[in-house]
Amino acid sequence: MNIADKIVENFVKATYDKIEVKSGNCRLNQKCHLNSVHEALNNNEDKLAMVYCYSEKHDEYFVHFINVNSDGKFIDNTLGRWSEKYEYYFIRYVNKSDYFDISDIFRAYNKEMLKKLPFYIRWFHNGNF
Repeated sequence: MNIADKIVENFVKATYDKIEVKSGNCRLNQKCHLNSVHEALNNNEDKLAMVYCYSEKHDEYFVHFINVNSDGKFIDNTLGRWSEKYEYYFIRYVNKSDYFDISDIFRAYNKEMLKKLPFYIRWFHNGNF
């Protein structure tokens, strides 16, 4: 992990709350935004959660979408049991009315995060969260 990535990691950990996530279906297909919408529609869920996933062991982080069941519990229907290897930090909810705009929300968040970083960090960061 380069210094820019470490600064992003520290920013996220200092800014967002850590949450507990239960494992759901395992798809491992890098389409978490579509997986979570699919599950939410099938289960008549009113919202999704956008989160930041971090694995110190694997030295990786990424923005991720997970489900929120009727009890308010967070469920990862992309990583399944692999979710136990990550720390999750809550970013925001995505309401049912925005489900079919989920790809745009994903792209917009990358731009939003980049704007929050000082210019000298953006020089060295790859631009993906």
